[in-house]
Amino acid sequence: MAMTTGRRTTPVLITYILSLLITSSNAFHTPSSLRTTATQLRMSSSTDIYLTPKLAELCKTFSSVRNVKMRYMYLLEVAKQVPDAPEEIHIPENKVPGCLSTVYIDCEVAKDEEKGDVINYIGWSDGLLTKGMMSVLVQGLSGHTVNEIEQVQPEFIKLSKIDQALTPGRNNGYLNMLATMKRKAREAIGSGDTAAADDDNDEN
Repeated sequence: MAMTTGRRTTPVLITYILSLLITSSNAFHTPSSLRTTATQLRMSSSTDIYLTPKLAELCKTFSSVRNVKMRYMYLLEVAKQVPDAPEEIHIPENKVPGCLSTVYIDCEVAKDEEKGDVINYIGWSDGLLTKGMMSVLVQGLSGHTVNEIEQVQPEFIKLSKIDQALTPGRNNGYLNMLATMKRKAREAIGSGDTAAADDDNDEN
């Protein structure tokens, strides 16, 4: 056979081997979308960032949007998913400090059969982009206990890649929103415990 004898077989063998290498390379080539997902998984595992199920869902959705401009536009769409809170929450105690836009966030305690006391948030902002940022947190943290909310670390914004669509000032506002929501959750549970204790004393 031409591939087994004679000097003329050498170029044929080289061509054959090169074709195998090219085919093998293409067969095991990882698409860019899969490489991105793998990087995210390693990042999530190495940093051990806690996410609520809804935050994990939102992070996966945002990080899968490869274009920063499209991620920005999607953030504006997310802003429409949370209804405006009533004007009654527009008080100094509910105002988030350090935001480029005006933001008010409040919460209430609700009972969950499995978890016990959980926190539900409402919010309002006069900026659509800021409202989108707020919407991610309102959806991601509502329905969870104070301990679960406290475990959420601000670094999750990097996993979601939302930070790439924000200016440094808006990133700081995002951190302030998360800090305010954690504080208000602690206060809500604390006031709830106090009220329950007062009710017990009245009955006695």
